[in-house]
Amino acid sequence: MSAWPAWARRFVLPAITTAIAAVATLLLWPVIQPTASPLFFLAVMISSVYGGITAGLVATLLSGIATAYFFMVPELSLRVGSGDIFRLVVFGAVALLTNSIAAERNQTQAQQKRLVEELRAANARIRTLSDVLPVCPDCKRVRVSSDWKTVERYLAETPELQISHALCPECSARHFPEFQAAPK
Repeated sequence: MSAWPAWARRFVLPAITTAIAAVATLLLWPVIQPTASPLFFLAVMISSVYGGITAGLVATLLSGIATAYFFMVPELSLRVGSGDIFRLVVFGAVALLTNSIAAERNQTQAQQKRLVEELRAANARIRTLSDVLPVCPDCKRVRVSSDWKTVERYLAETPELQISHALCPECSARHFPEFQAAPK
């Protein structure tokens, strides 16, 4: 469904699902009278899940029009009696609730997909940082792929690593003897 362009998901999908619901309801009408809405709810649900909020609203509107035109007295007319207005209002309210639930589901699914991608990227960075790093014992350069770089250059080009400068006790004593504590 994601291969469809956005406009098709928003407008063509609800038109198709509503048309299928209308034809199926017409065929099943002798069996399901006086309730025409179950298949139209399905059209709204499918449109909302696969097309988003706009598609759900379009399906709700088209389903309401189809229900009023084909299944309410007088048939083949958009005039609606007072008893049928309540049925249309209830249908619209339930369809809007279904649409909002589907929108929340789609938003949660998109957030989940984004978090999975972030986890994959973090896992790749961790894997890169935990790999063995070959170091030349003579010049102390490191091999990255097929290039040899100085340790300083490698650290500068690896933003995932954060380093700070510090002197070990031996180097500190050798370079700054005046700051060393006198032996007791």
